[in-house]
Amino acid sequence: MRADISQYLYHWVKADSEESAIEIPCKIIESRQLLGGDGFVKGKHKCICFTESPMNQFHREKYRYKKFGVRFEKNYIFSRGGRPVIYQPKCDYELLPNSLKWRHVTFDPPKIDFTWEREWRIESERLEITPEKVTFIVPHEGYGQCLSTTYYSKEYREVVNAVPEDEPSSHLLPKNYKFMVI
Repeated sequence: MRADISQYLYHWVKADSEESAIEIPCKIIESRQLLGGDGFVKGKHKCICFTESPMNQFHREKYRYKKFGVRFEKNYIFSRGGRPVIYQPKCDYELLPNSLKWRHVTFDPPKIDFTWEREWRIESERLEITPEKVTFIVPHEGYGQCLSTTYYSKEYREVVNAVPEDEPSSHLLPKNYKFMVI
């Protein structure tokens, strides 16, 4: 495979600091979903955005995104309706059929050029996530452990405490979300 293409899509976190950025993956785990938004999406379509830029290339420069994210296999997002955006001049937006307008991203070089993001979108208000389908990306191991703690403390303790003491609770152990350090 080429070095500039990935089999994965990444949903990166925007935040002011690392300390505030970790709260976002914790909320994603607690809610078991990514939420769509309409910021920077012409026509106010609710979308969940991803990049296909390889992880090691995306963070070479400092941008508005922190080194926290969620990684999906590209074919999984495609199977859920995710598609690459269509980079085109703002005036071409009206030429798109309504069914494709959610994919439009304005391209007007040199003023407006986000092609480096290699963006994909799903038009949806939410995308349910499961431990089998995602890997969380964190800047160091401590944050990965924090995600595990959030998951276990919120759900596992509630479930295990509801089990009678004479019944083994090991079969109730939830699957842990995977994480990797960038």
